[in-house]
This record gives sequence, C-alpha cells and structure tokens, in this order.
Amino acid sequence: MMEGGVIAEKLLEHMKAKEALRKAGKKIPGSECRRCVADCEFRKTVNWNGNPLKSLEEVMRNIDAVVNKIAAEIAREVEKRGKRVAVAAGA
Repeated sequence: MMEGGVIAEKLLEHMKAKEALRKAGKKIPGSECRRCVADCEFRKTVNWNGNPLKSLEEVMRNIDAVVNKIAAEIAREVEKRGKRVAVAAGA
C-alpha cells in the first residue's frame, strides 16, 4: 500500500503534467466535462428534464440488465466472503 507522501507526490506530478498539457493547448476529457461550459469537442450535455418520473420509462426498459448485473455482483461477493470464512475457519 502506498504511503500518504507517495500518494501526494504522485498527485502533484499528475497535476503538473495536466497543467503543462493545458498550457500547450491540449485538452484532456474527464468527468468534469459534464459540467464544463467551454465550447469544446469533449463537452457533454446533461439531459435533465427536472422530473425523474418523465424518464422512468427509459429506466424501466433497462431494468432487467441492471438487476442481473447487481445480482451477479452480489453472488460474487457472497462467494468471495464464503471462501474467506472457510479459510479463516480452517476448512
């Protein structure tokens, strides 16, 4: 595991590199692009209509895939924890 000083050093290096790229006119897309107001090819619009019930139909069309992914993740976690318990119990 990294110590706090190493993490801070890596973060500082990353920030300096990102600033150097920005000064050189390079753009790095990221999650912040969603809230950015710059006229840029990476700009992302937020399609928020103010009422979550208006988009409920779209959400419900995708619900099976979401539930299946959640169930698979829970099953993996249960299996992983079960193995750890078995090892801890000496089985």
